[in-house]
Amino acid sequence: MEGFYTIPFAPGGKKLVFKAYMYLESEVEIGMEDSLNAYLFYAHPFSFQTITAPKTRELISQITNVRNKIDPRKEKNYQYQSYNKVILTTQHVSALKLHLNHLLALFGKERMAAFGSDHHILMMESASERDYKSRFQQKEKVIYSHISGINQPPGLSLVSGFEPFSIFEPFLRIGTKKYISPLAGRPNKRYIFFVLDTIRTENQEIFVVKFNPRPGKNKELLQGIVYISQNPMGVVAFQVWPAFDLESKFSLMQQSVKLPSGRWFPSQIKTSYQREKLGGLKIPVEASSKTYIFNFDERIKKPGEKFNEIIFDFQKDSLKKNSGFPPSLRQERLTEKDKNTFEFFQKVGSLEGIDRYLNFGQKLFTGRIPFGRVDLVFRKAFTINDVEGLRFGLGLQSTEKWSLKHQGGGYFAYGTKDKRIKFGMNYQYNFNPVHSSSIAWQTDLSEPGAQSFAFPQPQYPTEQLRNIRIPRFDGINHLEVSHLGHWRPNLKTKTTLDLGKRQYLYSYNFLPDSGKTSLGISEIKATLRWSPGEQFAKYEHEKISLGSPYPTFWFQISQGLKGLQPSSYNYSRLEVKGQWTKRILGIGEIGIQVQAGIVTGNIPYPLLFTARGSFKDVSFLSYNSFETMRYNEFLNDRFVQVFFSHKFSRMQISTLPFRPYFTLIQNMGWGSLKKPGQHSGITFSDMPKGFMESGLFLNDLFVIPLAGINLGIGAGAFVRYGPYSLENTLDNLAIKFSTTLSI
Repeated sequence: MEGFYTIPFAPGGKKLVFKAYMYLESEVEIGMEDSLNAYLFYAHPFSFQTITAPKTRELISQITNVRNKIDPRKEKNYQYQSYNKVILTTQHVSALKLHLNHLLALFGKERMAAFGSDHHILMMESASERDYKSRFQQKEKVIYSHISGINQPPGLSLVSGFEPFSIFEPFLRIGTKKYISPLAGRPNKRYIFFVLDTIRTENQEIFVVKFNPRPGKNKELLQGIVYISQNPMGVVAFQVWPAFDLESKFSLMQQSVKLPSGRWFPSQIKTSYQREKLGGLKIPVEASSKTYIFNFDERIKKPGEKFNEIIFDFQKDSLKKNSGFPPSLRQERLTEKDKNTFEFFQKVGSLEGIDRYLNFGQKLFTGRIPFGRVDLVFRKAFTINDVEGLRFGLGLQSTEKWSLKHQGGGYFAYGTKDKRIKFGMNYQYNFNPVHSSSIAWQTDLSEPGAQSFAFPQPQYPTEQLRNIRIPRFDGINHLEVSHLGHWRPNLKTKTTLDLGKRQYLYSYNFLPDSGKTSLGISEIKATLRWSPGEQFAKYEHEKISLGSPYPTFWFQISQGLKGLQPSSYNYSRLEVKGQWTKRILGIGEIGIQVQAGIVTGNIPYPLLFTARGSFKDVSFLSYNSFETMRYNEFLNDRFVQVFFSHKFSRMQISTLPFRPYFTLIQNMGWGSLKKPGQHSGITFSDMPKGFMESGLFLNDLFVIPLAGINLGIGAGAFVRYGPYSLENTLDNLAIKFSTTLSI
């Protein structure tokens, strides 16, 4: 690992010789200086081996046979402190200034004139404390942080628990991507291993083992070096990097120490990153993150301690600007360039403009743009669909900067095709972190028969693409009064009273109430969302989900109340939904969503269930919908629908600059309607015999680099079959494009 070293040297010596595997030998003349810098240059490419020798295969088998005993993820009941240092730098300072003229105005051009090659773009150091009882009972809190002029750091870069901890994990995260670990599952199926050298010390013998992918394995694989101790058995250190990445240079290094339990626990972790361009910065950049773990000990139970789903916590009060960073926590001394960076930003002061710039991308992804103490909201104010045409407007929503207790906002929008004005407003009062009440009003459009749940969490970003082609809406005037509760970790509830009116914007007649063009909304609804195992990182008052290894479930019950509103109805509705996404070693990424519902009562069309069809002549793949089913084709008062997808691993094709991958999709649905004759003016059927369709897609055939993200374009087809296949064979076929977003 990198560091600073002291070497005793005999009088009269003239030079030091530095050697390292895969690098050219370097000689440094010794003068009167107190320190020396040695530069080693790359000797040759990392050549791939094609055969694992029997003794090496036996060594790999030995280490995998005991991995449950030495895997640090199996360790429990411990605590430690960590020191983290993050650097973003470039050797092309002039080009940086040229490309960031619009951003440098936030610094002040006079002050930026002093910024040069002896400064980093960004410099952060932090110290944290981690208390670990078990996988779902842990917490890490940043206790000190020192950041180069930016008040809103990326919190996940300040903690140690977000780094890969074990080489035995199925997937190692390097940068923003995950790669198959060399010692996961059955390593010899995917990798070739080769012993380069043996290091002998007084107490142990360490094998230096090189590895690379087997020929013809076109997956997200790594190459690198693993240092294996045979007695005691364990992985002392490793260095890995992607085997097939032509644009970037990632590297993950880790050094471990042996615990009394026999497990090898990381003591140093370093991630390095080099790229020819980063987002909108069209200049080469280098980034590194180093983590030192120290003061490891058996955890001490604290009085009244409680764990919840928040496992990482960063608060602004950890930014100790005046007292300085405690030397006892700093595990690596600062270089002159590090010191210059801190001194420079200390002179220019806090860069609130840069704070807003860094926060912009996070807010934009959630449909918001930060604007002082409020956010500009455009998801409800700006969209496009077949009924409204181009919908444009403006929305505002307050943030925690406005008030922690009181939150409010509103929006208005106008459709260029339907010529209708829509608007809404909301207010929420937060009693405490776990309970709040809200009131909201909407004059807008709503899809009839659509299924929706409180606390929505799209399984895939492209689910929303279906909304672009919705051909039928109701006009709604809707008041919602609700109470939200967070009763236990990963358990949320919402109780709602809905009052209002739905107007049919299409030709429809409900025969029991013939001639009416609208219905009253009068409903009490209770929703429960349970996400077992989901964990979060908390930055100030914002929670960021880190996902869950288990499915997420929704349970929703509604009761219609006749008499509170004109033309309202008595009915009872029960809806459930579960979804789960899991990447499985050797199989790929599996996604499944199951949804079911039943409603009892004599009610009009908008209160029933329409199957989630998304077929149009030209359209994009919209996950968790029926791609060959026409919009509003099926209507049910009870239903079950299952959406399944399997994303295979990416392929490595030498003739293509991108790495496409196949996705297999299977969609199924069943439903029935008791009294179809009561609904006239619309065409529909139910599907008691089962609707079936299958699809195959090749994704990322083309990848278009945009500012900070890559847009992948693919294509595929769905086939409709079974009892509800159409007479014309070609009508059962749907050709669609697919889109993906990646960093």
